[in-house]
Amino acid sequence: PTTEPAGPLTNLVPELRGIIESTLAAYAKALESQDAALLAQARPDLSPAEREELLAPLRGALNVATDLRVLDIIQEGKTVVVPVLRTDVVVGGRGRPRPPVEETLRFEWRAGVWVLRQGR
Repeated sequence: PTTEPAGPLTNLVPELRGIIESTLAAYAKALESQDAALLAQARPDLSPAEREELLAPLRGALNVATDLRVLDIIQEGKTVVVPVLRTDVVVGGRGRPRPPVEETLRFEWRAGVWVLRQGR
């Protein structure tokens, strides 16, 4: 059996780790497919203008690949702060190469489940 290298997600409770991983997977898929509706589902914590700002440089691209790396897990009571480094690789289209961007996702323990916190 192979063991995964230690990282920020290694010692999290399975429920929290699962919601972080599924949120990041949906976020990457939305960007890679340039799908505004999917992005709204994956990142409801962003305003419509913020989501449009993310998608605009990707429109018309032949191929988009998004890499999301969890940098840390910071527990603050019933909130977990997850700094993430996002790197987009865009082939074709009108976008210029962009440097990686650090973003922060916040998850809250609400009604017995972890959820992505709405708003800032």
